[in-house]
Amino acid sequence: MTNFINKYLDYFWDVITLEFVFKFLVVYFFIIWVALIVWVIKDISIRTNNLYFQVFCVLLIFVLTPLWVFIYLLIRPWKTLYERYYDEIDLNLDIISEIVEERKKLIEIDKKQKEVKKPQATKKPLRNVKISKKEVEKSPEKKKTQIKVKKF
Repeated sequence: MTNFINKYLDYFWDVITLEFVFKFLVVYFFIIWVALIVWVIKDISIRTNNLYFQVFCVLLIFVLTPLWVFIYLLIRPWKTLYERYYDEIDLNLDIISEIVEERKKLIEIDKKQKEVKKPQATKKPLRNVKISKKEVEKSPEKKKTQIKVKKF
């Protein structure tokens, strides 16, 4: 069993040379570079509509190697277009709810003021009214007294 493992380990160490490691690292570097370019293209298109800024960010990564991705992370917009859109909607909803609450309070205040201003039905004696005997008539159908009142 150990002989079998030793064969593979010897073959592995014979194949892996310094040249192979260097080629592997170069290929890995370019794969990461291409992946970063694709990611930057997707990310910046989600974050802004400005075509010049999008091209600038892609060229930043394309020309200046993947190490400049940290610069890209600093200059890109913090929020995506969708996040900004929903933040704006949330802010507008907050403003609308404040306006609705203020109007409800104003309506309640108006109702209270109208209740206070309503004249109460009180029976006040009539003044400056004279009733003459001629004006008093009795109705034969209802047998009620009708009084005609003249104000002076």
